[in-house]
Amino acid sequence: SSLCYCGPAALMELHTNVRPVQPLIALAAKFDESSIQDLRALYLSTVRPLAQDAFTAARGSKASGDGPKFETRITYTADAPIHPPATKTTPIFDNTHAIGDVLTGVVKMLKSEQTFMRTTFCYSSSTDSSLQNALESVLGDVSSTVFNLCQAEAKADSALLGTMLCECEVMAESIKNDCPAAKGILQQVIVLLRAAFNEWVESLISALKAIKVSPKKAGIPSPIRKFPTVLLILQRHMLGGILSPLETSMPSVVVEIFSWLQTIAAQDPKYSAIFLAENYAFLASHLRSSSLECLAEYAESAQKLSDSSVSAYCAWIVHCEFEELDNFLKQVGIQMKNVPAHDIQFTQSLTRQEMRKVSRAFSPQLMDKHVRSMHSRIRKHISPEMGMFWNVWRSVQNHTLKLHQRLCDVAKDCYASEGPKDAVAELTRLFAAGENGSMGGSDRVSVDTTGTN
Repeated sequence: SSLCYCGPAALMELHTNVRPVQPLIALAAKFDESSIQDLRALYLSTVRPLAQDAFTAARGSKASGDGPKFETRITYTADAPIHPPATKTTPIFDNTHAIGDVLTGVVKMLKSEQTFMRTTFCYSSSTDSSLQNALESVLGDVSSTVFNLCQAEAKADSALLGTMLCECEVMAESIKNDCPAAKGILQQVIVLLRAAFNEWVESLISALKAIKVSPKKAGIPSPIRKFPTVLLILQRHMLGGILSPLETSMPSVVVEIFSWLQTIAAQDPKYSAIFLAENYAFLASHLRSSSLECLAEYAESAQKLSDSSVSAYCAWIVHCEFEELDNFLKQVGIQMKNVPAHDIQFTQSLTRQEMRKVSRAFSPQLMDKHVRSMHSRIRKHISPEMGMFWNVWRSVQNHTLKLHQRLCDVAKDCYASEGPKDAVAELTRLFAAGENGSMGGSDRVSVDTTGTN
């Protein structure tokens, strides 16, 4: 009759009402197995609505969104602004911890019921399968309910799914095996949250692929510019440095970004090298500063790709400025595979006269024009924000000096001439003038390391 009388609004009151009849329940368990089964079923039918009411109350009070909400508004649309945290002390986890509070309440409730039911209804142990099955039925399909709550809280900011996933993983680890039913519920929530988080990451990748930009426009496109801020916010979202959701998802995002850059660059081969050089340098800088160890190898890859793109761009710049000379030297190199060096001058279009003609590119009258032209073109192609001008300018100088050295070598080996040796000093002077800003324009720029300009 005590069990049937129970109708309080609190679980503790239910326990208080049941405790006086514990000796009778123990006696029934000893002499009548069917009676103990009936008593267990009767208790479960009584405790279920009370537990679910308690869960609903906890969910309503602790996940109501009363605390400040942190919205990252992470998006990869072309023009939408991204709002990074205003200060390092901006509250991030207020609403997310509401989910943790609910889960903590669920775990405490199940642990309390596990202890009470085991001692009251004579289960063999805490891990008794029938006891765990009973506990799992107390709150019904609570994992789906908690997941739906997580989705509702993350509706304005999907990045919070990663935080909630971390919180569940930490909590599941802390439970160990002392309450299998509670750990099972948490693991079900983890599976659902992980799938939702991965789906959100895939949506970012799909949105990225859909964006069309032109490599002709200097600088870092909006999606690439926003990525470091997105990464920073996600890392700050990860509870207590638990980065497992990002460790598994971010490498695939970076790979897709690399692929997207290559696709965009292929649209205009003329500007592809400098486009890739700037964007890979930007990514390398920010990937290196990330606390995710899984991104270290991608930072190194991005730097290598940037360096090779700079080299390709500089070779193209020098070829455009000294095209006739460069083509002449390439033809000489081809002919030298089949013709002795001293006979090259007798080959049509590679005569001594032709050699003198192309050598005029390094005459004092033309060198200043060529160097100024390259300086102007590079400043036009390179965006100020990345501060890559000096790196590129010095590389162009090296490529130009190598071209001059090739000319001198060919003149000596094939035409018994010294070539324009005096050009080296003049070239060095002209490039130094360009580096000191003596050719016009403001080249000394700062490097943007925030990704938010």
